[in-house]
Formats: sequence, C-alpha cells, structure tokens
Amino acid sequence: MSTVKNTISVVIPLYNKEQYIARAIQSVLSQTYNDFELIVVDDGSTDASAKVVEEFNDPRQRLIRQPNAGECAARNRGIAESRTELIAFLDADDQWLPEHLIAIKCLSEKYPECGAFATAYDIVDPPYHRYTANFETIPKAPWVGIIPNYFKMWV
Repeated sequence: MSTVKNTISVVIPLYNKEQYIARAIQSVLSQTYNDFELIVVDDGSTDASAKVVEEFNDPRQRLIRQPNAGECAARNRGIAESRTELIAFLDADDQWLPEHLIAIKCLSEKYPECGAFATAYDIVDPPYHRYTANFETIPKAPWVGIIPNYFKMWV
C-alpha cells in the first residue's frame, strides 16, 4: 500500500474497552488538525467494543478485526494497515486534548531527523485529580527539543 505525505495515521489497539473507546475516538475526531486516518484494531474483544466503534460515522475511520493476539500485535497490524508515514498511537482508554496531533505534526516538521515524537501528558487519579507527568530529565514547559537518549531518561 502506498503512503501519503502530510497526514497522520492514528492507531488505537482495542481489547474489551467498551466503556472507554467512544471517548478515545471522540478525542481523535475533535482534533484541530484534521488530516488523519483513524485505524481501530479490535484484537478479539469479547464485549461490545467493536459495536461502539461502528456507531461512529466518519470516513477517516476504519475498524480492523483480528483474533486476540495482544496489544503489540494490534499496534503492528495498525501500522501495516496505515497509509501514511507518520503514526500516532492512542490507547483505547486514553484521550487526547484537541491540539495533540497538530503538536506532533509540528514536531515532525521541526525535527525531521527524529524517529519518535512525544508531548507532555496529564495523569488523572480518582477522584479526578489531574496533574502533568513529571520527568526530572526533561526541562519544564514550554521546552521543545530533542532528548539525546530517550531510554536513559527512564532510568
């Protein structure tokens, strides 16, 4: 399958996340950057997750079904099915703020030599206490740049 420039493939691996998947999809469809395709890979869900996905009517969205093979296999299937060079992953029980994809697109244009792009993220703990994840090795916002050794950052 040929790739298309200047678009993003969003891949959501899905397994038994019926209560969350609509929120995840809506957060993708609500992006300020609209030049994307959305690939949801149902990895053999036994609940009504796939039915929830089918209720969305957006031409940018595709639902791929496969027997349960695990989250990595679902992500890899999404990559294989994508039609773009830039892939963005979203877990089925997470959501993006509306500016997420435009931030990723801008990072990919500013740092074309990089192979992965990331943004800050918030963690929500019950009862809905929200805070931004903190990594000592990354400068505070509004910093933008290249992390010299991503894997060392997690040590």
